[in-house]
Amino acid sequence: LGGAVGYFAGSQLTEEDQKNVYDVLENTPTGQTETWTSDSGVTYQVTPTDTWEQEGRTYRSLDIEVQKPEGEDQSLERVAYKTAPDGKWQLTEQTAEDVREERFRDEQYDERRERGYYEDGYDTREQEFEREMQEDDGGLF
Repeated sequence: LGGAVGYFAGSQLTEEDQKNVYDVLENTPTGQTETWTSDSGVTYQVTPTDTWEQEGRTYRSLDIEVQKPEGEDQSLERVAYKTAPDGKWQLTEQTAEDVREERFRDEQYDERRERGYYEDGYDTREQEFEREMQEDDGGLF
């Protein structure tokens, strides 16, 4: 496993914990929870909640419950994707919603670019996003 997999909710993952996360990503059906307790007494409950393909990668979202022996319980959602061609999983700090929103913005940018929308000098998605945020200026209220 790569990426931010070394930590869940501030807990250092042991090599055995990382193997367990990999096994969940690779083998656990969506909706099924896998539970284990590390040698340090931290209990992990990891549930894959969605699997999808995007840009040639396999993505899985995970709901993660971390229960520390000191009584600190934490819940988080993370997304992992499988890289090609090595097939390794990379755990991100993003949620499934973040990943899909980013892809949606990328698709909109590509579509607008093809139509010549960027004649005003905005030539990156980030620059367009900044401009839209400035133009929006609190339009929700």
